[in-house]
Amino acid sequence: MSLLSRDIGRRLYGAVALVSVALLTLFGLFDLIDQLDGSKAPSALQAMAMTGLLVPGHFYELLPVATLIGGLVVMAQLASSSEYTVIRTSGVSVGGMVRLLAVPALVIALVGVLAGEWLAPQADRALRSLRLSGSSMVAQQMRSGYWLKDGSSFVNLGGVTPDGVMAMVTVYEFASDGGLRTLRRARAATFDGEGHWLLQTVETTEFGEGGVTVVQEASRRWDTRLGPDILRVMAVAPDRMSALELWPYLAHLRNNRQETGRHETALWAKLLYPLSVAAMLLLALSFARLQGRAGGVLFRVFAGILLGIGFHFLSRVGNNLGQLNAWPPLLGAGAATLVFVGLAVLLLRRVERV
Repeated sequence: MSLLSRDIGRRLYGAVALVSVALLTLFGLFDLIDQLDGSKAPSALQAMAMTGLLVPGHFYELLPVATLIGGLVVMAQLASSSEYTVIRTSGVSVGGMVRLLAVPALVIALVGVLAGEWLAPQADRALRSLRLSGSSMVAQQMRSGYWLKDGSSFVNLGGVTPDGVMAMVTVYEFASDGGLRTLRRARAATFDGEGHWLLQTVETTEFGEGGVTVVQEASRRWDTRLGPDILRVMAVAPDRMSALELWPYLAHLRNNRQETGRHETALWAKLLYPLSVAAMLLLALSFARLQGRAGGVLFRVFAGILLGIGFHFLSRVGNNLGQLNAWPPLLGAGAATLVFVGLAVLLLRRVERV
């Protein structure tokens, strides 16, 4: 690695870190206000803990935006001090500048991937456990699924969808003496809106003094204290899952002939994440040729904020439009990234001709 590459990388790391701290502080204040409304956290200490557990997820989502703003600041500094002009006149082409930014882009992308694949999912699981701890229900997630205690019964759930549907439900009902009284299995359970759950494809095994009785039903009402709000807390949104979790879960959905569009879009978004970080640095590089003027850095910061908001907005809109219009998951997940890569390439070609 050349001295110039190390110098630009050091500046980029510092600027991206500073912008990330600023953005996370802003989002953290909004989260803290939201947690302190009285309905989500019983105490200020728990509200602060929940806010802290949201930080890794925000960092993963905001890192491309922070990379764009930080890159614009660094390029503005190089332009205003005429360092960029010296670099170009010394024989470094636009392609050479792109190669100089390759290593910083890779390092920043790896940090983001680490946050999204390990830190954010761990924090999300801790956050859901913390939210459940304020409930009268006792829940624990294991390899066999979710386990909940409901009075004298224990409930095992194979999974919970984001819209609050329980999959592969098994209910163990115990008698007062501790013996197993009823074992009930159902393929799924949906909330009927009247305070009850409706079990589907049910098999009930009753253990009595006269023997074992097995009853099969197409549907059955299930009276329980479990509510849809608690289950939504337990459900994991696809964008909060790591790629290593999404891949086998997609196979499970396909095997059960369930809708996979939302999860496929989330998986492609994670696979394209390094490309989005690289696109942000390319876009920042295209602004470096602008002549440094008074207020030039402020102009670039403002432009970076607007472009970052635009990228974040397009990412969300692309995901939602892709699902509504049945677009290929790759198109829905990569629409914003492709738009910004195309914009960066066009601007760089324009700079090359100047």
